[in-house]
Amino acid sequence: ASYAVAHRLFAVQEDAALLAAVMAAGWPQFVYMSRAINNDALATALAAMVLIILLQIGRPNRFVGAALLAVLAVLTKLSVIFVVGAVLGTWIVEFVMLRQQRKRYVHVLWWMLVIWGLAGALIRFQPVLYEHFIYGSGQVATISPKVFTAVYWRDVVLMTLSSGWARFGWMNIPAPAIHAYVWWIGVLAMMIVGFVAAWRSQVTRQGRLALFVLGLWGVGIIISYLRINLNRFQPQFRYMMTILPVITTLSAAGWLALLRKFVRSRIIVILFVLLLLAYNYWLIMAIVGPAYGWRL
Repeated sequence: ASYAVAHRLFAVQEDAALLAAVMAAGWPQFVYMSRAINNDALATALAAMVLIILLQIGRPNRFVGAALLAVLAVLTKLSVIFVVGAVLGTWIVEFVMLRQQRKRYVHVLWWMLVIWGLAGALIRFQPVLYEHFIYGSGQVATISPKVFTAVYWRDVVLMTLSSGWARFGWMNIPAPAIHAYVWWIGVLAMMIVGFVAAWRSQVTRQGRLALFVLGLWGVGIIISYLRINLNRFQPQFRYMMTILPVITTLSAAGWLALLRKFVRSRIIVILFVLLLLAYNYWLIMAIVGPAYGWRL
């Protein structure tokens, strides 16, 4: 997904797509999460497929497939319900901006509503699904009094940064916090540089709309994550894994824009491969192994 998203935004810069894929493949927490077959991994994969489809700007028929995949993602894990909003939001923007195809957009809207209506009926009238839906929605229905303190949100931010970089076992064996902070400072700074580079490279309306969809996707995930933490202290990056294609795409573009003045793009990709391989190996040998008493 990271490769596909970056390739869509930077079609003439293959190294941007390669670097985005390398960052996702070597991201320690993502490596840890994706090693298991569970609903978190499946929901992340399904949601990522929705994002790839949404970035195919100007193809109204794709919304039918996106609506169906969004349903499958939500049935897998309720916390990714933002994908429904992303699909609908993208449809609205394209309906407004691409006036020549409005009839086709209206036609696919009916199919989207049918798919979502059937999914809603399935959840409502299937006892197990309905019980799970009520339980899941009830988990975030209230607001904790702690959210009105600055200390609470400081802890949410710090734990999110830590769990987003590397926490194992589940969450009990962290990498050094300073490592997480250094990584995120670099990533967030390069995302700004990458966004500027992406905006300048997208001279067509469809290219700018693709950037808007990427932003809509990221905002939806952040809002969903904040809503979970309004209810209870749950700063676990697994609830935000579907934002990785956005992070890796923009930060990869930022790193290339900054460093290719001094070194070839392919060398930058190779350096990231070596860096992430070495760090993951170090994590296993220095952090995970001793925590479980491994002896080599």
